[in-house]
Amino acid sequence: MPNINLVQLNKFITTKTALERISSLGNPVCLSGKWGASSEQFNYDILSASPSAILTEQRGKLVISTPNKRPLSAHQDALEWLNSHLKETRVDYTVDSANLNTPALPFVFGFIGYASYDYSKQLERLPNNTIDDMELPDLCGGLYHWNLINDNQNEISYLAFGPYCTEEQRTKALSALHSSCTKQQDFQLTASFSSDTTKNNYHAAFNRVRGYIEEGDCYQINLTHRHQAQYHGESHLAFSHLKNKLNTPYSGYLEFIDHQVISLSPEQFISVDGNKIETKPIKGTIKRGASDEDDKGLISTLNKSKKDRAENLMIVDLLRNDLNKSCTPGSVKVPKIFEVETYPNVHHLVSTITGEKTEQTTSIDVFRQAFPGGSITGAPKIRAMEIIEQLEKTRRGVYCGSIFYAGYDGNMDSNICIRTLLCKDSKIYCWGGGGIVADSNCEDEYQESITKVKNLMDELEKMSGLKW
Repeated sequence: MPNINLVQLNKFITTKTALERISSLGNPVCLSGKWGASSEQFNYDILSASPSAILTEQRGKLVISTPNKRPLSAHQDALEWLNSHLKETRVDYTVDSANLNTPALPFVFGFIGYASYDYSKQLERLPNNTIDDMELPDLCGGLYHWNLINDNQNEISYLAFGPYCTEEQRTKALSALHSSCTKQQDFQLTASFSSDTTKNNYHAAFNRVRGYIEEGDCYQINLTHRHQAQYHGESHLAFSHLKNKLNTPYSGYLEFIDHQVISLSPEQFISVDGNKIETKPIKGTIKRGASDEDDKGLISTLNKSKKDRAENLMIVDLLRNDLNKSCTPGSVKVPKIFEVETYPNVHHLVSTITGEKTEQTTSIDVFRQAFPGGSITGAPKIRAMEIIEQLEKTRRGVYCGSIFYAGYDGNMDSNICIRTLLCKDSKIYCWGGGGIVADSNCEDEYQESITKVKNLMDELEKMSGLKW
């Protein structure tokens, strides 16, 4: 069984500084919070760069790019290729930590990337009516063979090198992490965010959703709309700023040659640890109060909300069905339901669904069977997605998709890309949305969709001197 070489650095390197230093290596990534967490106290950041290969699937064409070689096209979809690759190269390993007192590492080497919401059109027969104005890959990510692990609680940095890490990658990583930061252009919006959807257009879409529900077409639809602004500067500085201000458990930053993803997601999609599967859908939201006393009252209101509990239960049932496709009969359970989790701007209702995957099922199989997450589609899932395609003007892209890692050890974790921004061609995009059911109020839903992302937009506008 191969060893993972783990070394403790002499000095703690903050995640912000580390991202600045490794950005020169190309395709830097960061997963922050509770990815692969074995306990609620888990608080680690995982960073890497210079992948051995980049996978890009766009319009049904998969391209695999490797350093100093011509890109290769593969006649498979990206998840099929990744599934085959990880099975063929699977490695169960031990960690050679030289007696360092470290916890179990969630991820050392493997794939880190995203599947966009629109990747679902590769998996299901769905209409394709929305405008693709961003021209993003449906799936994009890299194979990473080393990482920097930041223990934020104890301020310790570790470097881990997998068995497939080359000497060149090791040398470049060490050199970059010990180098001085070069001056980088500060991130700055050149104007405030503006919505792509007028309030009247949102109301019209809302009314159409209500019509579908009344006709029995669906029970719930997740309706979203997009905001955008112009910017200049380094997007990883925006991520570091937001991460510092808005601590969320499934944050991530992915940088590719022509676009970058900034995610401050509170929501886990699918995790696989050995044969154990877990998903934690969020459905049910109320804004934060101005004081602790206000918060207590709002939490009580959310807990008692029949509408929010009904929304959550619909998605729990949907995800139980999705997990049953990958799990041994009778193993799917709901150990926690309607729990309140508190974030800087909102309180959420969160449920936990678990199961045990069958022996022949891989983590990629589990992901594929459940994608996209039911909390951002509605129910029933396929009909909800068909309706979304009629009502929303532009593709969602990475929003409502998933950032995920898939390790060579067979484990994985993933988020739902809500509270997520996309940077491309000097524009930054941000989306908000929510689930609409039979007794939803249009004005309440519209305001909730803005409340969910207002703190992201406000923080970037403050950072840019556009708001005080």
